[in-house]
Amino acid sequence: MDIITHTPAWVWAILIYLLFVGYQALKPRTISLYRLILLPIALIALKFKFFTSPDAWIYIVGILSGAFAGYLKVRNSKIQVFKDKKEILIPGSSSLIVILVGIFVMKYFFGFLQVTDPVAYIKYYTWELVMSGILSGYFSGQRLNYLYRYIKSDS
Repeated sequence: MDIITHTPAWVWAILIYLLFVGYQALKPRTISLYRLILLPIALIALKFKFFTSPDAWIYIVGILSGAFAGYLKVRNSKIQVFKDKKEILIPGSSSLIVILVGIFVMKYFFGFLQVTDPVAYIKYYTWELVMSGILSGYFSGQRLNYLYRYIKSDS
């Protein structure tokens, strides 16, 4: 209980925001091209410092694996392209809320571990890189699929 009560309020505000975004994703929604690429860039930017580390390959393999999975997940989904507005209409899905909460729990756990037991954190550091890469890649793969289909569309 101490862990939860000593967590800063801004962390809970982030969780509430992620739940809100995930809730919105449950129904079909229109996304602009700019917003389409914002989430993957933000997730990858959070780990940008790892690209210069000797373990960067772990994160990159995670991104590529996740991107492949994300691309496959949405490849047959029905979307509508509105080139005049530079937007697409994508179907609703529960996967976004599940993944966003998963990212929050993972970041919370590893952040807690890093502060309370740095030795244990180092032991699990590779898992954090792999999971972060897969989750970042998953969104990137989905969004790249949508972008490809937008570009390919005649409408």
